[in-house]
Amino acid sequence: MTLSVTDLTFAYPGQPPILEGVSLEVAAGEIVGIRGRSGCGKSTLLKLLAGVLTPTAGTIAWQRQTRPEPGSVGMVFQDASGSLNPRWPIGRSVAEPLLRCSPAERRQRVRDALAAVRLADLDPRALPGQLSGGQCQRVAIARIHASRPRLLLADEPTSALDASVGAGIIRLLRELADQGTAIVLVSHDPAVLRVLSDRLFILDGGRLQEERI
Repeated sequence: MTLSVTDLTFAYPGQPPILEGVSLEVAAGEIVGIRGRSGCGKSTLLKLLAGVLTPTAGTIAWQRQTRPEPGSVGMVFQDASGSLNPRWPIGRSVAEPLLRCSPAERRQRVRDALAAVRLADLDPRALPGQLSGGQCQRVAIARIHASRPRLLLADEPTSALDASVGAGIIRLLRELADQGTAIVLVSHDPAVLRVLSDRLFILDGGRLQEERI
């Protein structure tokens, strides 16, 4: 099991719990979709699954470990432009996780990843400030494609994209899952969730409940 969550509870100091008694398992190659109203805690849940936040109670295990291994978890944030270093060329951002690759392999994987998200013609020396929001979203997904993490956490990955480009990203996420990446996908778009999810959950009142697709 790539990810195992048991009785997870989280509350910010002095506030009532945002999440309470959440349990979830995600296997390699599986896409789990999560929907819920704005402010219900979906993004907080993803940050917990990424190891960015620490649970108030309960446990999270990544490959049976209490902390994720470096490079094993990738995340596509809803604010993709904010997740890119504004001073780094996009090629450097995409290549950042590829520490064990030779320079030539890094360059090739960056080219392949940008091509996979339909940015093959984009200058890898460009800065995020020179890109549109949709292009930044695709660069963030290209970074995931290049690094091939065991677990991908995607927060509204198609929200800033037009329909045709969004469809390409959906295909890319499915390909990553078919290659063994476990994916937790948060989206407000029911069509995206229905197309991609192997299992679908709703987050409501701090609790996670499985739905029929």
